[in-house]
Amino acid sequence: MQEVNLQKLIGAVVLLGNVRAALIMDVSGFAELFKPEPTPEPEKQSKLWWPLRAPAPYKSPSRLQEASVKIQTAAAEHKQQVRESIKSALNELIPHLEEFELTVTLAQAKRFIRRVDQGEVPAGSEVAELTARFFDELHERKFIGLSRELSAFYKTQQFPQDVRLKFPSTVVDIDEAMNCLALERSTASVFHFMRVLEVAVRATASCLGVPNPTRGSDKNWGVMLNAIKNGMNTKWPTATDKMQPDAKVFENLLASLEAVKNPWRNATMHVENTYTMAEAQRIRHAVEGLMITMASRFDENGDPKV
Repeated sequence: MQEVNLQKLIGAVVLLGNVRAALIMDVSGFAELFKPEPTPEPEKQSKLWWPLRAPAPYKSPSRLQEASVKIQTAAAEHKQQVRESIKSALNELIPHLEEFELTVTLAQAKRFIRRVDQGEVPAGSEVAELTARFFDELHERKFIGLSRELSAFYKTQQFPQDVRLKFPSTVVDIDEAMNCLALERSTASVFHFMRVLEVAVRATASCLGVPNPTRGSDKNWGVMLNAIKNGMNTKWPTATDKMQPDAKVFENLLASLEAVKNPWRNATMHVENTYTMAEAQRIRHAVEGLMITMASRFDENGDPKV
């Protein structure tokens, strides 16, 4: 999937239409209006015929010659303007044709560019054919429109900068989670948010000095959360110790992680479970709040340690 600037794409097509309109207008044809009428034979110059003739100034050779020069100059300028217009339109359109892989239209557009560079001007019918090819190929593509609210999530940096800087390995999943949310793929979005929380769990354990498990069976959330709880009890064994600011921070973090574990993380691993957009949004806010709290105390390496 790729992001497309439809405004520029439509603008390029409109420009092609303007070029075609300019090509249809044949300025050189106006010269015919300034050709002198032939002098009638003497026997045909009757009183009834003569008043219908054009006024004398239009029969003046000098004025006819002046008008002819002006028409020729205007035609040359018109041809140059059309050549510049079609080249500008094609230069705007070709990158979009390449991006969409509209190969047939692209090949024809490149041929037009070469002809224009050589001083030629394609006929209006040729530009019409190019436009038709473009729409025929474009018909095979699909465009997805995002609502104003959801478009703010797509391909934008979400979560505070402090979280992104201190937990760099979560950035890809944060962005993918938000892209999925923008595209209304709510279950996929939750899956990526759970991957973010896995980094958060490891960072919390590391900050407490809990060794990172090496066996696959020890890497599940239940084992790791129990290890974090044991680490907290080792650091703050008494009720008085648990009143320390750092102890309260970790107590709240553990409560949040345990709250996520059963309804969200464990359920996400089973194919029969899906999430609505409203549920995905709630999970997003919960994960973001948790990561903000962690980033205020440690980074993904658990530094500074307790």
